Amino acid sequence: MRRGLVKRQMKGRQPTVSETPRVAVLAFGAHPDDCDLRCGGLALKWRALGHEGWARRVDRFLELAEYLEQLVLEHPRLQLMSPRVFANVCLRYVPPGSVGEVDLNELNRNLRAQLLQSGRFMISQSMIGDALVLRPVVANPGTDQETLQLLTQTIG
Repeated sequence: MRRGLVKRQMKGRQPTVSETPRVAVLAFGAHPDDCDLRCGGLALKWRALGHEGWARRVDRFLELAEYLEQLVLEHPRLQLMSPRVFANVCLRYVPPGSVGEVDLNELNRNLRAQLLQSGRFMISQSMIGDALVLRPVVANPGTDQETLQLLTQTIG
């Protein structure tokens, strides 16, 4: 059904999901809202923002993730552990002169715990090979460049 036809048939009411034009969706993954609220949090947010609004939000997340990647590359004590993938940036803290002297996995695990305890940053961790990495994912509409600057300053 074409959008113009749908609008004429709706006579002032909002179309239902089944009445809107189809959009190719690659996947819906488990989102924290889905588990905590037992609802389709991602789907509800997408529906509220509309396709264009959701696209703008995702574009903004990707711009900010690219900015974070650049901050990490420019920081003398942060190491980018892999090229950015979507909104995921994998990094670790490497203190000066610490190569071979410090267990970087334990150091970064403790650093992440401190970040979480502070309540200022919610970042995950992952393993790349044998290296534990800090993995901030830019997916919060309240995140801006200043937030990412503060994150890199706090870590480094």
